[in-house]
Amino acid sequence: MSKVALVTGGSKGIGYACAERLLADGYAVAICARNAAEVEAAAAKLGGTDQVLGLRADVGSVEDCAGLVPAVTRWFGRIDALVNNAGVYSPVPFLDFTADSWDTVMDINVRGPVLLSGAAARAMRDQGSGGRIVNIASTNGQMSEAEFAHYNASKAALISLTKSMSVELAPHGILVNAVAPGWVLTPLSEPFVGTLSTTRWGGSVRCAGWARRPRSRARCRSCAAPTRVTSPARRSTSTAA
Repeated sequence: MSKVALVTGGSKGIGYACAERLLADGYAVAICARNAAEVEAAAAKLGGTDQVLGLRADVGSVEDCAGLVPAVTRWFGRIDALVNNAGVYSPVPFLDFTADSWDTVMDINVRGPVLLSGAAARAMRDQGSGGRIVNIASTNGQMSEAEFAHYNASKAALISLTKSMSVELAPHGILVNAVAPGWVLTPLSEPFVGTLSTTRWGGSVRCAGWARRPRSRARCRSCAAPTRVTSPARRSTSTAA
């Protein structure tokens, strides 16, 4: 039986690169994202096999979060790793914040990982084989950028959450890590990366020339979830919920 990983926001960018790497390491992989067409296309590109499951889900939705881990375990029979990668951000000056702009970011970037990690950890505990949870944080959780107070706060919360989870889940054999990348060239970040410089916003932003490609970050995620397994035989299928 292959090890099984769930990657949120797995249809593109860092999430897709993580799914690629996990497949290469021998995992069966479930990916989810809000856009059903993008999930279906990503699952097909990953191989369209019975080792790849595509699920339409919004991690900002309590209902969707409740159904994700059960969908994975129904399909694959187990879950061994969770990569909480899905996230959103858009610049909003602090003086222009509304409750909606704050809640949208917090629901996806923080509440979603809380709910999914709890569900995945309970499944891992009940399997009796432990597991891995990797939270994709950000350097913004440690140093702030103007007009991203909601995003900065969400990633700081995710780093703190990782510490709490690691303490409580260790007795169950569940290793929890956070990875904090800087700017990475993805469909979400590209509109912003091209505008950055070392002087914008008082020098608080890293130079755009330092932005990395998603595959270089996926190597970090593989190290954080290091269990290596034998590569499975691959057959054709793709599923969207």
